[in-house]
Parts: sequence; C-alpha cells; structure tokens
Amino acid sequence: MHYQLIWQTFRSRWTQYLGAAALFIGGGLAVFVPLLRWLLKTLLAAAHIPFVTGVNAGLILREHTIIFGLLVAISLLTLTLMYLQLAALLRTASALRRGQKVRLLHVWLGVLRDIACMRARGFWLLAAFAVVYAPFAGFVLGTSPLVQVQLPLFLISYLLRVPALAALVAALYSGIAYLSVRLLGALCQTVVAGRRPRAAIRASWRDSRGQTLRLLLKFGGLIIVPWLCVYGWSEIWVQLQTLADGQSWAYAAAIVNLTILLTGRLLLLAAAVSLLALGVLAVGAEAVPVHAKSNRVHQAFWVVMALGVAAIAGFSAAYLPGARTQRPLLIAHRGLDGTNGVQNTLPALRRTMSEHPDYVELDVHETRDGQFVVLHDEDLRKLAGKSKTPRQLTLAQLRGVTVREDGQHAHLASLDQYLRVAFARKQKVIVELKTTPQDSQDAVQRFIRRYAGTLVAHDSRIHSTDLGALEQVHQSAPKLYTSLVLSYALVTPHASTKAYTFAATTIDDQLVAAVHDQHQAVWAWTVNDEVGMQQMLFAGVDGIITDNLQLLQKVVRAHNAHPAYAARMRFLCNTLSDFRYVNRVE
Repeated sequence: MHYQLIWQTFRSRWTQYLGAAALFIGGGLAVFVPLLRWLLKTLLAAAHIPFVTGVNAGLILREHTIIFGLLVAISLLTLTLMYLQLAALLRTASALRRGQKVRLLHVWLGVLRDIACMRARGFWLLAAFAVVYAPFAGFVLGTSPLVQVQLPLFLISYLLRVPALAALVAALYSGIAYLSVRLLGALCQTVVAGRRPRAAIRASWRDSRGQTLRLLLKFGGLIIVPWLCVYGWSEIWVQLQTLADGQSWAYAAAIVNLTILLTGRLLLLAAAVSLLALGVLAVGAEAVPVHAKSNRVHQAFWVVMALGVAAIAGFSAAYLPGARTQRPLLIAHRGLDGTNGVQNTLPALRRTMSEHPDYVELDVHETRDGQFVVLHDEDLRKLAGKSKTPRQLTLAQLRGVTVREDGQHAHLASLDQYLRVAFARKQKVIVELKTTPQDSQDAVQRFIRRYAGTLVAHDSRIHSTDLGALEQVHQSAPKLYTSLVLSYALVTPHASTKAYTFAATTIDDQLVAAVHDQHQAVWAWTVNDEVGMQQMLFAGVDGIITDNLQLLQKVVRAHNAHPAYAARMRFLCNTLSDFRYVNRVE
C-alpha cells in the first residue's frame, strides 16, 4: 500500500469519489440512524418500557424476554446496516478505481443480494466484521449508531482513576486495532471479489503475517492526518467566530462561518473516507491498474455543491440561535460552590445560599434506625475514611462523623436539619433520593410521609435514578415535583415524572425538543466549565446543575447579553451526532 498511488487514484476521479462518499455519509445520517432509533422507540413504547440504561437492562431480560430478544435483533440489524454501508462504499470505490461507470442502485442491490444469499455461518462472520470496525465507524462513516451512546464524563474520570480498568480498555482497543489490520484483506475480498468469508479470513490472516506493524502505521496515517485536517479546519472558523462574538453582526458572521466550516468538514470527511476505502482495496490485493482518466469536473457537480451549501446555510441559520427560552434554573450541586465547604454539609449550605441559587441539590440515604442522613456516597470511605455505609449506622452515630474535603471539615447533617436551615432562608432544594438494596422495604413511603408535604409547601423537588421510588412518590404525593436521573438516552424516555436529569454529555437539541414536546423538563448535570454551560444554554435545558455556581451565573448573564456562537459551533464540531437535530425523535 503506497500513499502516492492511493493519492493518484483519488485525484484521477476525485469528484466522483467525493460524491459517493458524501452520499454514503449523508445517507446513513438521514436513513440508518433515524430508522434504528424509530425501531427502538416503537418497540419500547409497545412494551411500556420507559427507558433503557444499564440500570434496568437486567429487569428487561427477566420480565420482557421477548422484547429483550427483539432488542438483540435490532443490534444485529445495526451490525448488518454498518456492514451494508461499508460494503457499498468499497464496491463503489472499486468500480471507480477500475474506471467503470457506477450505478449506485446496482451497488446497493448487489450488497443486499450477497447478504440474502449468505449462510448462517457467513452472517456471523459478517457480524464479526462489523463489531471489529464499529469503534471506527463513527469517524470513518459518520453514521455508526454507537455514537448515540456517549460515555458520561464521570465514567471516563473513573476509568482514568483506576489504572487496571484504563489498561484493560487500552488493551481492548489495541486488540481491535490488531484484528482490524489482519482482517482488512478479508473485508475487501469478501465484498468486492465475492469470496466466502471464511476462506477470505484465512487468506487475509496468512497474507498479513509479519506486516501488522507496517499496516498499522500506514492506516494510522490515513486516519490521523485527515482527522488533524478536520480538527484544524474547524478550529480556524471557530476562532474567527470568537473574534466576531459580541458584535452586532455576530449572528450573520456565525451563519457564514458555520456554513463554510460544515461544507469544508463534509468534503474533508468524504476525502478521508475515499482514501481509506482505496487503502483497504490496496491491502486486499485488488490487482487492477489505476484507470488513468482526466478528472473533468462536470457542471452537475457544481450544481449539487451549490444546493448542498444552500442547505447547510439554512441549517446553520436555524441551528445557531438554539432553543432560546427563559433563563434555566441554576442549581448548586451537593450544596456547594467550588470549594466553599464540604459537600452536603450545613456550613457549605449557608455559604452557598448567600449566592442565591434557584435550587440547592442534596443527597439523602436511609440510616439503620430508619432516619435520613444527607450524604452522597454509599459509604464513608472518601469523606471520613470509614468503611461503613449509612445503613450500618444510626442517625446519631452519623451526625457525630466528621467529614473532610478540600482542606475543610464539618459534621454530617440529618435531612431534618438541612431542610430547616434551607427553608429558614427561603432556599428551595432538590433532594436526590438515594436507594440501595439494603434499604428497608418501606423506606420510600416513610420518606413520603415525613417530607413530601414540607417539600411541596416550600416549592422544592426530588430526583432519583430509581424510577420505582419516583412512581411511589407520584402515586402518594402527586403534587411533589419529580425528575428521573439518567446517564444517557438511546431514545426519548417516557416516564411519569415531570422532568429528566440527564448527564450533560448525552444532551443535544433534539433530545431537549423531544422531551419538551412531552411537556416535561430537562435538567443537565454536572456542568462545570464555561463551554459546557454555553452549550446547555443553547440547547434550551430547563435547569443546570453545577459545582461552580458563580461561574454559571456569570455565563448566563453574558449569554443573555451576547450569545457565544463560537461555543455553539464548537459543540456541533465536537459531536457529529448533533446532526440528529434534523431527525428529531418525538
């Protein structure tokens, strides 16, 4: 595989390569992802399953076995669609490389015919191909359904703090990269030459022996260099918009800058996809000479380009303002602002209340004697150095515990104490109800009897990851405002709560709009940096939970006066899945 030969091949018919790659990228975004999301949404709605996360996956398996089987079928369909897209792209590139006239309908029909004729064993090999290349599909093809699930930042942070897990993840991706290189030839021979998958894999494994490192480096260059070009191109126009923000013409400048940014980004991605496809064909030993043909740019190309730029400009004009509504609720996470105290303690609460947040968020656990203590963690190791859980100690014992954080110390407080101090200053709160398997059976009902009335009277709210607990609250105290905490959302959830507390990494315009269409609210957690805050403001969330209250207040004031369109553009650049905005699931 020689870079010069790949480049010459691409240059010979560059408009056709770009057009085909852009069509596959756009087609996946416009068809595959919405189709899979619609199937998943319809299936869950029919089974009355309000959401899907790691929390309730076991419950779905136990109580909805048929639905779980259908979810597995959708996963297999996802793999099939990924393979279909990749196979069609390789066939198109191969035909262009041979100098043949390409009929895209015939390409798709040919791939579908091959899949339909494939034996069961061949299908599993097909699925294995898709699994191996799935981690790269989001970049290479831009349409992998896997990009719909993003790891929350707290999970990434946790992985980085645990060297063993970080090493395991690194080893996993290294293994995937190794398999990808060893199977490249098989992919080409299966898709283009029509060889049986099993025979193609054997041949590829044999032919790539001793060449793994060389191929890794070469394909690494084909991936990293285009990625750097895409990143650099995007950064140039974001920085130009940064200079324009604050001016009276900032919005007009943002439309122009974002249109140029997205157009260039699409062309660069299409070029990257084309070069990668040609690289795969070269590794697959497709012994076909490059069809030497002058690349005449047809008038149709410029017509399509003009229409595409016009469509991107329209999208930019609609996207940039975001969901500009009323100011969101400013919520102090765990009763803190920065390092002004120990989380969930009274000294920190008093300092934070002086900054006038809309709500103070706190966490509660049940104690051994059936009371409630204000504490986030399920044990005392982090804050007090004790290997005890709240369920192992009485409230009196817990109130005697000294907790330390950021060089400060304080005593744990009961929920009664915390609410008394907050309500005396007319401070509204959001109580996160923490539940564990060790809690007593009537813990939630006891919480409702003791606190629902006073929380409603003081316009306060609760949220929790435990939907069952929130449903009990909804039935027993319907006036108490509830929100379901979710780390991510494959589809728009449907629960009886009045709001959802989503990890900020999973929030985009589409999700917010879909939840609002259900007449429910969206709270984002935990948003601690200026760029993230600006992104949530543009997305139109109803509440922002933060550890940096003063910074959030400053960002909100600045956003109301002069929206930071550069941050909006960066948000779109950092998450290509934001194109879901045009494929909203209701």
